[in-house]
Amino acid sequence: MEAATYKCPGCGAVLEFSIEHQAWACGHCRSEYSLGDLAAREEETQAGRPASFETARPALDGGEVRAYRCQSCGADILTDRNTAATFCSYCRSSAIIPDQLGDARQPDCILPFKLAKQKATELLLEQTKTRPFVPSGFRRDLRDGVMTGLYVPFWLFSCNARGYFEAECDQVKTWSDSKYRYVKTDTYHVIRDAEMRVNRVPVDASDKMDDQKMKAIEPFDYAQLEPFALQYLSGHYADSYDMTPEAAAPLGRKRMDDSVRDRVRRMVSGYSAVRQRRMDVYRRNEALDYAMLPVWTFVYRYSGKDYSYSINGQTGKISGKLPFSAARIWVCLAASLAAGLGLGFLFAGGVAALLG
Repeated sequence: MEAATYKCPGCGAVLEFSIEHQAWACGHCRSEYSLGDLAAREEETQAGRPASFETARPALDGGEVRAYRCQSCGADILTDRNTAATFCSYCRSSAIIPDQLGDARQPDCILPFKLAKQKATELLLEQTKTRPFVPSGFRRDLRDGVMTGLYVPFWLFSCNARGYFEAECDQVKTWSDSKYRYVKTDTYHVIRDAEMRVNRVPVDASDKMDDQKMKAIEPFDYAQLEPFALQYLSGHYADSYDMTPEAAAPLGRKRMDDSVRDRVRRMVSGYSAVRQRRMDVYRRNEALDYAMLPVWTFVYRYSGKDYSYSINGQTGKISGKLPFSAARIWVCLAASLAAGLGLGFLFAGGVAALLG
């Protein structure tokens, strides 16, 4: 097991992936490097020349808990068995664990972060503007707290599919004259038989992530996927998969089938009623990709309860419920009641003046 850090060839500081510039940036000397630059440096390392890629022997292997030596300060970096990229708790240097992404576990592709941390924070803050009962501390803690960038492992299922649909469909027409109202119902036997390609249906492969939140922040634009490279992990957290492809397959196939059913049903329109008689889905040429997708996460603790949020690191779509302050609700109700009583007294005073 080895830990890796990508360092600036110019000054030796740790490089991190810059979302804004889509390049690897040095926070010390402000230099920027492309993926090709880092790959060339790695080739130099393999040829025996100095470069920015450094590895370290494992400091500890305790099964579930593992430790690696930080290349910047020498401290131990503790990880679990699926950690693929993390940070040193002491100097905050990025550390990548290549052993977690060996030949058998290396992703096929990665979707680099497109949404910067500041923008993710602004989007979550924007949601609070229309929620007057959100605790005031939430906005403060969101600005000052930790918004974590995480590459989440996903299995992407694809296939060629055929959807066969049969139904009885009614078309109802109504009209009337001076005496009667008429209703005419025509019933049709409708068949739809469609071939289609189902591409990259995602299944969250990490036990740490809430599956419903991951579904809620879909879709991702897979046209922006890149071939996987370790360098993209620099400056972010990343986990390898917990769920094997065999365990994920039933859910992936169900989601593909549901997608086909939905598309075929939408081909039947213009009827007053549709009574399904048969729906069959046939899959062939199934394919599987292992991908890492970008997610921003934020956790807020309020009144003894954790409120967690997931934000699509590409599109900015948010999942998570905002907390509400009972005290602010009572203050608002009290203010409304006081205003109502005040208007009542004014109204009563006006009536008395008129009567007097």
